[in-house]
Amino acid sequence: MPLFSFKKLAVSKACLVILILTVVIGDYLSFYKTSVTWKIPDREEDGSLCVLAVSDPQIQGFNGELPSILGYITRWDADRYLSHAFEAAVKFVKPDVIIFLGDLLDEGFESTNEEFSVYTQRFDRIFNVPNDIHKIYLAGDNDIGGEGPDVLSSQTVGRFTKHFGPLNDIINIKSFQFVKINTVSFLRFSVPAYKEEKETYNATLQFIHGISSRMKDDTTTIVLAHAPLPNMPSDLYHEFISKTKPKISLAGHLHKHLQVYHRIKNPVATFWEYVIPTCSYRMGTRQIGFGVLIVENNAKPKLSILKLPDRYFYLFGHLLLSCFTLFVLIIRFARRFLMSLIWKAIRLLKKVFRKHIMRKNL
Repeated sequence: MPLFSFKKLAVSKACLVILILTVVIGDYLSFYKTSVTWKIPDREEDGSLCVLAVSDPQIQGFNGELPSILGYITRWDADRYLSHAFEAAVKFVKPDVIIFLGDLLDEGFESTNEEFSVYTQRFDRIFNVPNDIHKIYLAGDNDIGGEGPDVLSSQTVGRFTKHFGPLNDIINIKSFQFVKINTVSFLRFSVPAYKEEKETYNATLQFIHGISSRMKDDTTTIVLAHAPLPNMPSDLYHEFISKTKPKISLAGHLHKHLQVYHRIKNPVATFWEYVIPTCSYRMGTRQIGFGVLIVENNAKPKLSILKLPDRYFYLFGHLLLSCFTLFVLIIRFARRFLMSLIWKAIRLLKKVFRKHIMRKNL
């Protein structure tokens, strides 16, 4: 005779078992199911470079979330999702370098110094990069401002660069050079709209004007930007491309995957710019993931997008099953409570009837 049978399970216990299974499937097996579809482009050269691109994680802040315990739960779930996804991607890809393409924090530019410190600590816990892997961080408009009414000030830039490094820089890894360019200052398509932004704007101009002296000859160049390069004014765009002559460019900001072909005539320079989708399910799109780029000196760059599971699908399933389980438990409790009241009433009537019979016999 079997020791276990679903027929003998109470309905409420069965619901609880199913609820636990959906949590396990949503939090762990969903990543495994998605990772089966992941592919890494082939390497053709020994000196190739493998890049893992992380775009627009925008970890949630305190002000834009629901108050009290609900806000804590939503932040906790988003952080845990990003942490699981990033850990799985790093183990699968085994990259030489990890690039964070900006908008690291959702409320970075508007946070207090104390809040910014808490956010960066959370970010470091979520994206725990092994020491043997190079890492490069870019600033986005959510980190330092610069889009719409969000003022890009020296204060927001200063605290970001203190933790994540300069906005504009050249980083050499193996036989490749990465050029970080601050395109956030050009999101308004004009000179800075606010006087507080002029310092950062002018610093980016100086970086572009003097970049030739810092570039290495006969080295493959990879340009990194938060907002895609077409956001730059045409004269600065032409100057920057003619001086850097990139083989490829990576960008974020748009929360979706795009490929932009760039070509200038004098001097001739052509390359592809890959826009990497957001990796956060909180950004209002279901097309989320990481980018894997293989760059080689004598071959075309190859990109693959590691798609991530649809978190809202599993959260909706959790909600439905939780409501159903709660409903079943309430009905079960109410039924027991009602039956107990009925039996108490019956016992009370029996006592009254017995007393009445005894008095009648006397």
